[in-house]
Amino acid sequence: MRSSLVPTFPMRSRLLIPLGALLLLPLAGGTSPLQAQVDSSFALARNAVVDITVRTGRLVVRGGSASTGAIRGRSGDYQLRTTGVGVTLEASDDMRSSRSDRSSSRSASRRNDATLELDLPRNVRLVISTASADVDVSGIDGDVEIRTTSGDVGLDDISGRLTLETLSGDVRLGGRSGPARVTTMSGDITLRGVRDEANVHTTSGDVMLGMERAARVEVESISGDITFDGNTTDDARLQLTTHSGDVTLRLPETARGSMDVSTFNGDLTASGSLTLMPNSLTSSRSERAVRRYEIGGGGSTRFTISTFNGDVRVVRGNRS
Repeated sequence: MRSSLVPTFPMRSRLLIPLGALLLLPLAGGTSPLQAQVDSSFALARNAVVDITVRTGRLVVRGGSASTGAIRGRSGDYQLRTTGVGVTLEASDDMRSSRSDRSSSRSASRRNDATLELDLPRNVRLVISTASADVDVSGIDGDVEIRTTSGDVGLDDISGRLTLETLSGDVRLGGRSGPARVTTMSGDITLRGVRDEANVHTTSGDVMLGMERAARVEVESISGDITFDGNTTDDARLQLTTHSGDVTLRLPETARGSMDVSTFNGDLTASGSLTLMPNSLTSSRSERAVRRYEIGGGGSTRFTISTFNGDVRVVRGNRS
């Protein structure tokens, strides 16, 4: 796993603002000092970049129709910096670490229960770095970029491009999404509503990918099942690869194209007719066989399915 997956937390000179301070951000360029008030609202430039660093606990980010942002947390201090183009928010561990006189179990419980909530305008671009915090993001139209070492990630209604890198933890995406790129070492990945493109790489864990009008798809897993459920563009390219796991392809009855299937130890089953093409390739007994099938009487869509030790199942029409 690349070292870039591990979030870094650079040391900076800190300006600690008690939770509940008002942060005013100019709506046009330039940098302005923070102005503390009695509430937790702050102004944001249009299409601002919001950069959040949280080590532990839980982070909840919600997009909405308001033009301002708001922050809520049960306890702790936070470093917040504003410029004409964005906001940087970093949760401080100082308060938690200073309570070392309490029992370890009680301290661990407090860390796990700590929740930071952030309400933002929908059109912001979001960048999140965490160590072991769980992350929930919803209602963001801009691009979303998340890097975490461990912790579950839940996303819903993400319109922009999604880039997610994690070492361990489950990933769940619902609602809608733009193109998505997800890289993880362990944990199940469930992505629904992805548009146009998807690139998913995992070492261990099942992958479920639901798409409308998929154009370019690459899913790779070392140990885990892969399921694709959706329809494609006329000239789509889909590649599903796993070393030890089953591959399931769920397509509408109208799907047309060709499918290359490669497996060393596994069976191919289909709910509809597949035609073995005359120029299908076969390999020696010691290598995996590659066979090309025609789906739906021709078409430009190309499916490439490969598994070393697993079955391949093609389901067309009924998706029950």
